[in-house]
Amino acid sequence: MKKKVIQDIENKKAIWFAISDLYLDSELDDFDFKRIALDIYNSSFSIKKVIEIDKYDVFPVLIYNLLSVAGIWGSFEKESLNNAIIKNLENRNFVTKIFLEFFYLIFKGINKDSWKKIEKEYSNLKEKQ
Repeated sequence: MKKKVIQDIENKKAIWFAISDLYLDSELDDFDFKRIALDIYNSSFSIKKVIEIDKYDVFPVLIYNLLSVAGIWGSFEKESLNNAIIKNLENRNFVTKIFLEFFYLIFKGINKDSWKKIEKEYSNLKEKQ
């Protein structure tokens, strides 16, 4: 892998883990949304970029947890999460990209309310700046 790609992945790992909570089979509360917003705020990424990271990196790997009858509800294991996302990115091709776009269209609303809450908390943090 090229040095820039490796650095980009290293920068994304904290974001991957922070937004992975959106795919837990449990209800998030206000504290969770504030924590996720703070993680995004403290990252090198804009909220818009993090939503894109969610769509292309995290969603394809973790959406199945929300669709599962008995998904993970506590927390994802960081190293396993990172490895699964990296593997998914490495194996992506034209066909899987098309499938991802289609699948995302169908399920993008699944975290719509959560993203609204995160964006609100993120805006609050930006205003305090």
